[in-house]
Amino acid sequence: KADVVVNSGGPIFKAPLLQAAPLVLNYHTGISPIYNGSDSVFWTFANGQPHLTGGTLMVMNAGVDAGDMLAHYLPSVEPGDTPGRQFMKTIVGGVELYCRFLEHLAAARAFVSAPQGAPFHYTLGADWSVHQNLMIERRVRQDAARRFARPEMVSVYWDKPSRMAAIDAARAFLSGLVYDPEIGHSR
Repeated sequence: KADVVVNSGGPIFKAPLLQAAPLVLNYHTGISPIYNGSDSVFWTFANGQPHLTGGTLMVMNAGVDAGDMLAHYLPSVEPGDTPGRQFMKTIVGGVELYCRFLEHLAAARAFVSAPQGAPFHYTLGADWSVHQNLMIERRVRQDAARRFARPEMVSVYWDKPSRMAAIDAARAFLSGLVYDPEIGHSR
């Protein structure tokens, strides 16, 4: 009789588990809907985009990383960062988002969420090949993270005054990451 179920990644859950509590949450270690599916942190490095490493707190649904978004967390990117270090920073950020959101709920506050659009990148474990390993090795050796250095960033949508305000905030944040080089990283 849990009020809230929290999850971080994992398998696709079936309807009985999704209906076991009034609210089931997921923290995806990828910036949804930019990077959805498996190993998102590693894909960002393989694709030369360490500035697109982060996590998404969402309301879980039957889709893969497809639930309504509550917040995004982007860890700081520092010279010498590796996919493993970025992953650990992203997990720590997820714990912080969970704490903040659960405190919000505990104070009997309502919340809103923003639906996701279609993912830009959707990857499965089977999509990974030795090519991605070689690209990560190259990016780490060249210290690609140095070029994309930026501070930690958090964008919260759950506390907006309306669903439309949450949608607008999520769109602005995600558009900035994708289309404005000054927001996602420094030069």
